[in-house]
Amino acid sequence: MKYLDELSFKRSLSRRITWVLHKPTEKRLTEIPSKILHELIENIDQKVDKRELIYKVWGDHDYFIGRSFDVHLRKIRQFLKDTGSGLEIPRSVQGKIILEQKR
Repeated sequence: MKYLDELSFKRSLSRRITWVLHKPTEKRLTEIPSKILHELIENIDQKVDKRELIYKVWGDHDYFIGRSFDVHLRKIRQFLKDTGSGLEIPRSVQGKIILEQKR
């Protein structure tokens, strides 16, 4: 699919994710993973610093929040895979996370 600009792409992606999140019999994400996914959608195809993302969602950072973040990220990866959204989050490199379309 070709998109006219980045904004229309984000809107289309946001509608697709919203549709996936609200399918009646499918899995749903809880509040924290939904916030993380929303932040990643806002920055799709861009590297996002893990610490910045943690601060946006929790407002703080320590070892335990970092581990909790990793668990939520695993849940989001599984959710994207199970729903067939066409999106994936490859393994982070040097503390950077990216949401991208599957190729």
